[in-house]
Amino acid sequence: MAPVGNVVGSRTESSSSRLLVVAFLLFGAYWGIPAIIGEATLSLIATSIINIITSIVLFLGWRRAITKGLVVSTSSYNLVLSGYQVYASSILIGTGLVLFTILTVIPSLVAAIVAGIIVLVAYTNDEIISPHSDRSLPASAERSIASKG
Repeated sequence: MAPVGNVVGSRTESSSSRLLVVAFLLFGAYWGIPAIIGEATLSLIATSIINIITSIVLFLGWRRAITKGLVVSTSSYNLVLSGYQVYASSILIGTGLVLFTILTVIPSLVAAIVAGIIVLVAYTNDEIISPHSDRSLPASAERSIASKG
C-alpha cells in the first residue's frame, strides 16, 4: 500500500507559491509601516500581522484547507481596504491636491488589483496555494500507516 500523502522531505516549492509569500509580506509592510510611524490608525497593525501570519503559513505549507481559507479571507480584506483607500483618496481630486491624490491612489489601486488577483487565483487553482499534498501527519506516522496496510 502506498504511503498516505507526501513524505515531508519531498516537498516541492513552485515559483507561484513563493510569489504569494512575498506578496503577503509586502502587504504586511504596506499596512504596517504607516501604522507604526503614526500616519494611519493603529488597527492596521492587526492587518499587517494577519498578512505576515498568512505568508508564514504559506511558507510552512500547512494543510490546504487552512491555507486556502486564510489566503482568501486575508486577500479579501486587503481588497476591501485597498478599494476603500482608492475611493477615499480619489475624492481629494476636487480639492486641488492632485499630486497627493495621485501618490495615494496609484499604490492603493495596485494593491487592490493584486489582492483581487490573489482572491481569484485562490478560488481557481489549489496548486498555487499549496503545491504539495496536505502534510497533516509526520513522516513516522505515514510510514507506520503504510507498513500496517
